[in-house]
Amino acid sequence: MAESFPTNFLDAQRFTAASSYFQQGLAVLSSLGARIPSGRNYVGQPLDPGPDGEAFACRWAPEGTTAPHDHGGGEGLVLVQEGLLIETKFEFDGSELVPVERRMLLPGDITWLGGRDIHTVEAHEPSWSLHFYWGKGDTYRIFDPVGRVTHEVRDTGAWLPVDPDSIVASTPWS
Repeated sequence: MAESFPTNFLDAQRFTAASSYFQQGLAVLSSLGARIPSGRNYVGQPLDPGPDGEAFACRWAPEGTTAPHDHGGGEGLVLVQEGLLIETKFEFDGSELVPVERRMLLPGDITWLGGRDIHTVEAHEPSWSLHFYWGKGDTYRIFDPVGRVTHEVRDTGAWLPVDPDSIVASTPWS
């Protein structure tokens, strides 16, 4: 199993807590028969997150991808249950979004998201994954490389925002 997450004591405790949500998510995954909404690349089913964060199970559309995004300064784990996901991590200097790491994630693989990591997730076939995040802020960033703008958003999902009320601020790239 490929793993890329910190191993300090606090993170080990969080990983242990997350594993109980992953077990709950296994039951939910089989019940996710909902269609993926038009214009979206995944559908998420919230799980009981407990006091420290949020947890959900995702069903991914084939060839679906997220917009480059972060998780509002929070940390998280993603466990691939079925299918093939490709995660690309980026650095951003205010003018360019530069890919710095690309990983293939197969069933059983875990990826770690820390701090303000920017990433995309691409599904190359129908896929299922379990997600656990903690320490998230109220907003997070979505990066639009075509429009060359970064949106600070609330509750839009990991795609470019379509509801102007979800955009807190937009910053053009230099």
